[in-house]
Amino acid sequence: MMRTNNARRVVRSLAAVTLLSVCSRLVADDAERVATLVEQGRKGLAAGEYSQASEALYHAFELAPDNPDVNFLLGRAAFAGGDYEAAVMAFERVVIARPGADRARLELARSYFAMGLLELAQTYFEEVLAHDPPAGIRQNVESFLKQISVRQKTRQRHRFFGNLSLSLGWDTNARVSPDHTEIAVDPGLFPGGTLQLTGDAADQASDMTSTLSLALTHRYRFFGQNRFWETSGLFHEAAYSTENDQELQVVSASTGPLWQDSRGTLALQANVMHLWKDYATYLVSYGMVAPCTLVVSDRFLFSTVVRCDRKDYKEGTDRKATNMSIEFRPVVMWNRARSRLTFRLRLERENADDVETESFKRLGVACRYERDLPLRMMAYARVRYQHSDYDERNLLFADDRRDELCEVRAGVTKSFTDQVSAELSHTHTDASSSIDLYEYDRDLTTVSVNVRF
Repeated sequence: MMRTNNARRVVRSLAAVTLLSVCSRLVADDAERVATLVEQGRKGLAAGEYSQASEALYHAFELAPDNPDVNFLLGRAAFAGGDYEAAVMAFERVVIARPGADRARLELARSYFAMGLLELAQTYFEEVLAHDPPAGIRQNVESFLKQISVRQKTRQRHRFFGNLSLSLGWDTNARVSPDHTEIAVDPGLFPGGTLQLTGDAADQASDMTSTLSLALTHRYRFFGQNRFWETSGLFHEAAYSTENDQELQVVSASTGPLWQDSRGTLALQANVMHLWKDYATYLVSYGMVAPCTLVVSDRFLFSTVVRCDRKDYKEGTDRKATNMSIEFRPVVMWNRARSRLTFRLRLERENADDVETESFKRLGVACRYERDLPLRMMAYARVRYQHSDYDERNLLFADDRRDELCEVRAGVTKSFTDQVSAELSHTHTDASSSIDLYEYDRDLTTVSVNVRF
């Protein structure tokens, strides 16, 4: 028995030694790989090949994300290559790991300065001065602080920008007509329990569609602050070649305060919207919206939007409703942000005044994958699912209304310049419902041109 126990101890000891040896070898291999990549990065920086240096140092960062030396060199390469946001994130990691690293703090200040975030740059420059740097560095920092002072006095406080989009497409179901021409209804109201659709409502007509969208934004910066007042307007028109009564026009406007820095944005805006269908007022709404975006890291963003609107439907009966929604949107990025995965969860509730058959609860989820391609191209694919439950049954139908919608979209974009891009996309929609009237299929292929200014 004693020999057996001794043998077991020996086996366990050998296993532990073997495991320790393997782990040590793996750590050593990683350390050697990091050293090799860092050396490649240094050579790239010295030769002015910043893209290659960034590539090598990013791989080193993946192996040793907490290494301050790797992060410092990664920040230098990103700054030299003009990617100031990546530089800020890298230098911030160094400052967190080494609070006394004034060289990293200086580079962080220069990165904020390059981004135009003058208040943050000033803060870090002053911290460097507070630590009594050598005369050459002091002179350099004081030069930056003088530039900041001049730019704060003279920089433009009003900024205008916008976007113009034109598209052409082919819609296989322009009227969003149901799949069935015989609709199941309450047999107590209609003998046989069916209702026959006739005319345009029964025809899933295909048609060519065109859209025009123009968005304009004015942003006013409060002096010496990262606070703004933003006012935006949007005009959107969708027209069909033959189905003219399906044409839509939308005019909307929003205004409110906006807070923005390198860590994210927060806004609170009042908004109003007017929608026309076939040039007759269909819907008027007004309300408040609060979007927020948080930059958690260089690989993760998190956004949320809280919204409340008062709606006034004008078509048919003059129906009013209150709509509330909240949306969560995490974004995961990798491969130096060339690959992006966006998830979306949306919860919505609409309460119709005195018309419970039009009140509903809605759940929406979506996932979108984007991948940057060579030649300034980008491909994406998105899947969206939506489920709606209505509060009360419409007396015309025998069943409570429950709708489900599944949408798949894929496309590719091409940027010709920083301001001009084109997109080709295809969207397939499959809508099912407990009520035959709301079941339909639809395919939409579009090509669009976008101009930012």
